[in-house]
Amino acid sequence: MISRQEAVRRVALVLLGLMIGAAAGEILARLFAPERHPSKGLLRPLPADPIAFDYIPNSRAGDVEINPQGFRDDPFPGAKDSTETRIVWLGDSIVMGFGVRKSSRYTERMNKQLEEITHRRFRTINLGVEGYSNYQETLVLDRTGDRLNPDLVALGFCWNDILRYEHFVDTLGHSKFLLELGRQEYTDQPSLAQKVRSMIYERSRLAALLRDGAKDLLRRYGFSRADTPHPLTFAEFLDWYSVAWRGPDYDSLKAQIRGMKKRATEFHARFALVLFPVSIQVEDEGEWETHLKAIEQSQDSLLRFCQTEGIVSFDLRPLLRESYELEKEKMFLDVWHLNDKGHEVTARAISTFFARTMFRD
Repeated sequence: MISRQEAVRRVALVLLGLMIGAAAGEILARLFAPERHPSKGLLRPLPADPIAFDYIPNSRAGDVEINPQGFRDDPFPGAKDSTETRIVWLGDSIVMGFGVRKSSRYTERMNKQLEEITHRRFRTINLGVEGYSNYQETLVLDRTGDRLNPDLVALGFCWNDILRYEHFVDTLGHSKFLLELGRQEYTDQPSLAQKVRSMIYERSRLAALLRDGAKDLLRRYGFSRADTPHPLTFAEFLDWYSVAWRGPDYDSLKAQIRGMKKRATEFHARFALVLFPVSIQVEDEGEWETHLKAIEQSQDSLLRFCQTEGIVSFDLRPLLRESYELEKEKMFLDVWHLNDKGHEVTARAISTFFARTMFRD
């Protein structure tokens, strides 16, 4: 039987080992793991504005910095001179670069590659905001197009951008669905447990990484709820969006895209839609076959619509799949968002396409 002093010594050694291991894990996580929720606390509700919410101008969280106009980009440029070609990107968190550094986003990489290919000077302006639908992206274009004077308006479209946020209110009974996603940021009096959890996750990259990895794993296999305030598993969430693509929401989406093209023309700019896949379309091992079919059919229908309307469109699905098949290197942080590798492949594909179709002269 060991003595009390020896028992205390062993416990102390175990605790010391755990502390050293946790410290080493935290250092490695900060060096190599992307911040999974880098923009937490940057969104603000706008109850009287149809856009519903936006980024707080001049705010910052981690390496995510918001400019004076409320976007994750440099301050808006002044008047465009004759040597500059200006591209404005609209979109959601994929375009915004959720989970990656600003310099790693496909928009920054694409800008540099276009200059190398065409020998022209480009300025790319990223107006992506996490959680925005096509409806809100239309409002962003209306409010910024005149000032930015783009030569090309590019819409980064993801499959779940179809629903306007009011539809969540109607279907689920939430006062503001997308604002409910950030309820912890706007809770006036959080509980002690919420405060402790928030402090741990905000200060420890390792703890946040373990939490999000566990959530993704559970959600992937249907044991957890989707990252939303409604009681749906991930599979049910996909089913619910698939229904939206077969109803009036799809007609509304097409009308919005027509309107975007018309608005871009009024700014003397061209318009293009770039279709982004979700991770299960690129890296799926066969478990989501039923849902994949519905997603693919929806996207194919949208591309046919663009062709009929004379809208330039670019489908990223084949190139991302080809890259994954060749290199077997993951390109997504989660279901929706690209990692550094995904942004790298995307930038190369888009810059080549734009140089060939939009900027040949």
